[in-house]
Amino acid sequence: WKQSTSISYTISTTSLNPRNGMPRLPNIKCYNLNGPLFFGSAQQFSSLFNAKEDPETIVIDFSQSRVFDHSALEAINNLADRYGN
Repeated sequence: WKQSTSISYTISTTSLNPRNGMPRLPNIKCYNLNGPLFFGSAQQFSSLFNAKEDPETIVIDFSQSRVFDHSALEAINNLADRYGN
């Protein structure tokens, strides 16, 4: 039971500084989630993110995760609110 209440993740970042006068590409941080997002893992999910320190562009990859209930949707909406401010 305890294992099913956690969600694992990896973080990758992109900070490309092209040469020869090419335009600078934005810094992007990608959160790659793995595991179920539901009432048992929603709090841990919320604690993964730091809107104040993240770059302007982030990607949350849910391809290896599933959103199961209203608590998960609420956690995602709350996260969007944090990044929107």
